[in-house]
Amino acid sequence: MTKTEAKIWKTRLQAAAKRGRFLKPEVKLAASWTSCAVGEHHGEYRANDIGYPMLDRLVTLGVDFYSYVNCDDVGQAQTVFDKIEAHFAAQAKRKATRKANATA
Repeated sequence: MTKTEAKIWKTRLQAAAKRGRFLKPEVKLAASWTSCAVGEHHGEYRANDIGYPMLDRLVTLGVDFYSYVNCDDVGQAQTVFDKIEAHFAAQAKRKATRKANATA
């Protein structure tokens, strides 16, 4: 996934906030592990063969994200999206620290 593709849900959330709701295709995308906000980070987490995350925290965040998108709760969807992004930012920071410590 490219950095541009990883920003798709951020853009969708901004558009939904302006509209006050999600579009039906966005709800459908949020329902799939491969196209939800967690799925945008595919390759950054361990998953089974259908993209289902192996980490319970990501499962919870993904299910919560979909639930809020499905209910047109843009504010709560944004809050969960921010938690998803924070999770992967912290993960990247830990990985960089481990790499730096390994080469020191």
